[in-house]
Amino acid sequence: MDTDCYEKLTNAIIIQAVKDFRIAYRRMLRDPESREAAGEVARQSRFFVSDWYATLTDLDGSMLINKIMETEKQKFREKGGRHGEACTQLPERTDGTECAGVLPL
Repeated sequence: MDTDCYEKLTNAIIIQAVKDFRIAYRRMLRDPESREAAGEVARQSRFFVSDWYATLTDLDGSMLINKIMETEKQKFREKGGRHGEACTQLPERTDGTECAGVLPL
């Protein structure tokens, strides 16, 4: 059985999730007081700690989110953006195990 098409689909799902998370996180950086933006980041981040994500890949979802956040914060600072010391909490994994914990913004 040719698994190449499944690998392409899996990669496309993860790539789109990363794009969606980046957009939501950038919005939250621009407006850290926005409950809507924070809610969208939380919603998007749940995918990366879900059983579905773990089924698709062995890549650590918490590590991926942290790397995206680090990169986006750096870009934000380079453009002269500022934000407070707010934090976002990664949601608990759906399998009951713990996640990375609090992520500084």
